[in-house]
Order: sequence, then C-alpha cells, then structure tokens
Amino acid sequence: MRIALLISGEPRSIVFKEQIGFFTNLIHSLENQGYIVDTYCMFKLKPTVDFINSEEGLINLDTLLKILNPKYLEFFYRFNDEEFIEKKFNSQYPKSFCSQIRMIDSLIKKAIESNLEYDFFLRIRPDCVLNGSLDMKSFNDSTVYSSIKCDAVGNDQMFLCHRNMINIWWIPIIRPSVFYFYHMKPDSTMSPDYFIFYHCPTKQIIESGLIRDYNVITAWIHYREDKLILNNYWTFHENYLLLKKSISNEDFIEKLNPILLKYKGTLKLMSIPV
Repeated sequence: MRIALLISGEPRSIVFKEQIGFFTNLIHSLENQGYIVDTYCMFKLKPTVDFINSEEGLINLDTLLKILNPKYLEFFYRFNDEEFIEKKFNSQYPKSFCSQIRMIDSLIKKAIESNLEYDFFLRIRPDCVLNGSLDMKSFNDSTVYSSIKCDAVGNDQMFLCHRNMINIWWIPIIRPSVFYFYHMKPDSTMSPDYFIFYHCPTKQIIESGLIRDYNVITAWIHYREDKLILNNYWTFHENYLLLKKSISNEDFIEKLNPILLKYKGTLKLMSIPV
C-alpha cells in the first residue's frame, strides 16, 4: 500500500522545529499502518521576508528535507501564466485560488507520472497542523476526507482521497477550473474550499489549523475564526527567535541552491504548469 503525500503552498512556518516534528510524526503514523509514503513538494516563495528566509530557516529546511526525502521538489515565485489568468477573471477571484489549485494539481500529475500505484493521495499545506492522527482503515474509495472547516463543505488545508476520486473528481472537474469556473457565485473573499468540495462526497474528520506565528494556530473549527490549542506542541521558542533573524534575498538564494541540489530540487522564477 502506498500514499502520495502532497505538500504545497507558501513554506512559511514549515521550518519551525515544531512543524518538522509534526511532519515526522505524520509520516511515521502512516508507515506504522503499513503504508509506503512518497512525498511531493511544491513551495511558492514570496519576495518579502518569511521565516524560511533566515540562516536557521535554511538549516531547518535541510533537516526537514532529510525526513521527507521528496520524490519531487520545486521552489518558485510565480506561474508563468499567472498574469494572464488574473486578467481573465478581472479580479473576481482571489489570486490564491488558481495558484493553490495549480500547485495541488501539479503534484498530482507528478505522482501519477511516477508510475507508482498510489492507493491514496494526501494533500496538506506546509503551515497546517492536525490535532490527531489519520486512521486509514476507516477510509473508503468514494469519499474525499478533509479536516474541519465550519463554513465550508471541506477544508483544503488537508484532504485525503483514494485514487478512484482523483480519476472521477479531481481530473475531470477540478483540474479544468483554473480556466473555467462554474456552479459558483463570484466572491472576492472566496477560497478554494468553496469550489473543490462542491463536486464530491466529502466528510470532515479531524481538527486542523494554520500556524501563523509562534504559539498562534488559526482555525476555522467553530463559526468564528479561533485558535487551535495543542498540548505540548510549542517547545522551541529559542529556535523561533533565530528564525526571525532574516537574511537578504540574495543570500537566501545562494544558500538555498546547494540544499536543493542535495534533493534534486529546482528553484524557478516562473514555473510552467506540468
């Protein structure tokens, strides 16, 4: 049995030591249930300062990549047709909508192109943390499982589905949505959740949150934006202080390249969708 673990989005707090521990435990939990876990990563960098843009962030990134051992690894700044897509929809949809779907889809394609037979596809954001573990025995091949989001059918922070759903849901319906939206009222506040889970049986199964800063995990579990409290999660405050010591973008790129070389990763100014 094999799982494709798809990690996509802005790297942000993925270089927190606490978050490295989370991904380590996630992989070990899946392996302990008898699954081979293959990781595919796509990270969209910001030109502005972020936690990864530090000496400590790069050290922690190297540590994380040793654990993930990704089969595919890409850092980039923009998709080559982002400007075209943004103009096409006349700012009706937030810029993150197409970008997030495109990254997930790119990793799904990479996993399929590997010619490995994946039983499940697990998508998770780099800054997402789950409050618990996934019990793979309870999942079937006709439902998309996600973390909890009170104001949507599903939650794109984390979702899990059998390869069957990739073939009958994601590929024919979600993949084309980058260029053509349907069954959806334009809303400038819309996130991908309100589209991608509209077209499939979905079950919310686990609490999740997004790490915004040290000891700040934003969640949408109840009918208001609140915080997710995890016991014994935050333990590396001194490391966090080092992550806040930013370096120049030029130094960051210079130090990132040899790390990428170790894992056969790429750094692109413009990414061409696969």
